[in-house]
Amino acid sequence: MSSREKILREIKKILKRCNMTQAQLAEKLGMTQPYLSRILNGKDPLTISRISQILGCLSLTEEDREVFDELMAEQLNEIAEIKETQGVECATSRAIDDDPGVVAIQYLFSLLRDRNHREQVIRLASKLLLEEGVITLK
Repeated sequence: MSSREKILREIKKILKRCNMTQAQLAEKLGMTQPYLSRILNGKDPLTISRISQILGCLSLTEEDREVFDELMAEQLNEIAEIKETQGVECATSRAIDDDPGVVAIQYLFSLLRDRNHREQVIRLASKLLLEEGVITLK
């Protein structure tokens, strides 16, 4: 299962847990329920900005936030791997339909908008920098 499919599955799981219908979420997002359904069923593009909008309308637990951090990191890795093996055009036409650098920056900025997420952003950015060898711990 791709990270995109996992993201969609998690969103649907949270909707169910919050007892929120697609129609209610669509209204909060300012879109029609059929359009939201197309997004949640993978028929329309799922951009990082759309993910942020959807998550902003849901009551997320700390565990939910951690799950989405991991899924977004997984998504970025998938895009990077596709770019390396199949080229830029193929990578950007899959998964979240954005350039991986833009995806990462947009995701981090979406978290920074909320003061409660600043620590999370620092933790995630540090983890990514460590994994890439940009920084090392002494």
